[in-house]
Amino acid sequence: MKIKSIITIALMAVLGLSSCDSQKSAVEDLTNQFIAAVKEGDKATVYDMYPASKQYQDLSLPDSIEKGELDIQKNEKDSTYVVSIKNTRMSKVIFKSTDNKTFKIINTYSVLQLDSVSNELALKTGVPIKKIPDLELGKLMLESGDFMSYLINKYANNMSLSLITESGNYAWRRDASGVHCQVNQPIKNTGTDLVKGSDYSIEITIYQTSTGDRKALKTHQGVDLASGESFVFSDDIPELYTYACNRDISWNANIIGKNQDSVKESLLKKIDFNGQEYNEYLKAKKEGKLNAADVTDDDGSPQDTPDPNYKETSEDETPDIPIPDDVVIDTTMHKNR
Repeated sequence: MKIKSIITIALMAVLGLSSCDSQKSAVEDLTNQFIAAVKEGDKATVYDMYPASKQYQDLSLPDSIEKGELDIQKNEKDSTYVVSIKNTRMSKVIFKSTDNKTFKIINTYSVLQLDSVSNELALKTGVPIKKIPDLELGKLMLESGDFMSYLINKYANNMSLSLITESGNYAWRRDASGVHCQVNQPIKNTGTDLVKGSDYSIEITIYQTSTGDRKALKTHQGVDLASGESFVFSDDIPELYTYACNRDISWNANIIGKNQDSVKESLLKKIDFNGQEYNEYLKAKKEGKLNAADVTDDDGSPQDTPDPNYKETSEDETPDIPIPDDVVIDTTMHKNR
């Protein structure tokens, strides 16, 4: 019996190694196909292999990927295969399969390229470009993202912005007409001259705080604002009701001027960076100082603790939370400029 058991275990081990070698071989072939498709400009093939590569507008495919010896390792924790390309950029391609047959690229390092403005800003603010996955880098450098908001807040006085966004808030309720989540974002003209509404718009990007997933995007044409005048842009977004009930939304608000430099171009022109901004941003994020919500009832008293069993529901589901029709919950957001 012992001999049979030993033989069985040995056979299983051999089969396992054979399967692993087969998958590594498949991943190696796919990596070479990916490199060839990029060089040939075959975007259809590239996007089929790497669907997420077109997710962020600041990221683009390179003209080519420098070849090099491939080192393929399997990450047993998440069943991904990491292909390290030993080229000058030390590129990496990460594959994952749900059925052990069809592999897709789920992320890369030093493969996708930031546009020139984003790349310069990242370097000057101390972003370790080669150490961050490309998709995370693309998300980090979004003008509507937390990092840009952090930089604008940090250097607001140097930017000489006449329009600023002030602390916003959101409220949720349920009444006879259904469920509601209202997001309110005020802006103020801090300059001395009138700002015409036709000269700017405001873009509000709303996220699920716990996951960072974008849940809504609202754009408003500006309104005329005299010196010192404020205006509140409001949106009723019913699909955010579930997240609002669980204090699980945050947002960034960006003021977009017409015929003006982008936020990144303005930062590069007007700010002398110290090179530590990215590390300072990470510290502020870790300490919960980015988009933190101050939750209170109408009388100023603390609200109940959020549901510990909260999980995301489908859009047509709403939680059975007994909120009276005449109660509006006010959740204040910290300032984003």
